[in-house]
Amino acid sequence: THAYFYGKADLLIETIEENFKLDIHDYAQVDFYSFMDIINVLGGVTVDVQESELKELNKFIPETYYWYKDKSQPMQLIESPGEQLLNGYQALSFARIRKNDGTMERDNRQRMVIEAMVKKLKGLPISKYNDLMNSVLPYVKTNMSPATILGLAKDVLSIGNFDITSLQFPLHPEREVRLGKAGYVIPFEEYEVDILHDFIFKNIVPTKELIENADK
Repeated sequence: THAYFYGKADLLIETIEENFKLDIHDYAQVDFYSFMDIINVLGGVTVDVQESELKELNKFIPETYYWYKDKSQPMQLIESPGEQLLNGYQALSFARIRKNDGTMERDNRQRMVIEAMVKKLKGLPISKYNDLMNSVLPYVKTNMSPATILGLAKDVLSIGNFDITSLQFPLHPEREVRLGKAGYVIPFEEYEVDILHDFIFKNIVPTKELIENADK
């Protein structure tokens, strides 16, 4: 986030490449507006809201509703925990919860929203694809051409398997430290980068035992 603040996409990509030893060619930058639009085109997303998350969730809703383009319906707070079908501004509020617990929990909530979006996309009729593209493209900054994007979309849809496997990185979030006013950082070792590469390129999901042995 600091890299993006100081140097936008170019510095962010350079930072990721340098730290994680990756070679990145293409990127797509999505803002809050397109995030809400995508979810609405999909008909909302279903996530499991915890009792402890309600207060923070509802704290953000007035702000995200203010950014919402469609004011035809009154603002709605989430009144109870459990599985909830969230619209665009509610889902954005859920993904922004941060003071309720910690960084990793916030990341998990964002993964929950993304996985719920993928599930909805899996069942989206072809007739809705144009609506989805039209809602996304005005708010997406990318170095890819529309033809490239459509080609990637075709490749993804042809795979047919939308199951998501995720890896939390760095592998030891408990080692988080604060660097004065600069904020928090989680240091990591070179072996963790090797495990990350195996996960990305070889589909090897590290076990607890593998991580512990590598750590030694």
